[in-house]
Amino acid sequence: MFNQIILSDEELKGYYEKHKDTYVTQEMVKASHILVDSEEKATEILEDITDGLSFEDAAKEFSSCPSKEAGGALGQFGKGQMVPEFEDAVFAMQAGEISGPVKTQFGYHLIKLTERIPERNSSFEEVVQEVKDSCFMEKQEKVYNDKKSELSKKYKVEIL
Repeated sequence: MFNQIILSDEELKGYYEKHKDTYVTQEMVKASHILVDSEEKATEILEDITDGLSFEDAAKEFSSCPSKEAGGALGQFGKGQMVPEFEDAVFAMQAGEISGPVKTQFGYHLIKLTERIPERNSSFEEVVQEVKDSCFMEKQEKVYNDKKSELSKKYKVEIL
């Protein structure tokens, strides 16, 4: 019964358009950081950056995080992926801004927000598998309910 369910491309695209608001890519940021073990060290490094040392060079020279090899770059991430203190700081920043020392369980961070990527609707191509799964489940439920209704009409059901 369920193995006869077929989903056409047009049907999937129609399902996506009808439910587009449920397929959202959350706000993301791109950031770099420098991790050190003391607030004093972080403050000294921030002064060096203010005096002209590039953030990337400072990360390579001073950071204790493996990301230092990439100038402190952490890549793109969304909410819920970093420890709360780091996340609160970075999501409160503007692109291009460098934070003061931010204390976390790992030490003290200087954070540079390089890009803010706003929340947006995901494209069909990005969520095609989710659309297939949801559309299939919806069709599966309809087939089940139709069969149940058909059998209920055909056979009398008594609950004792």
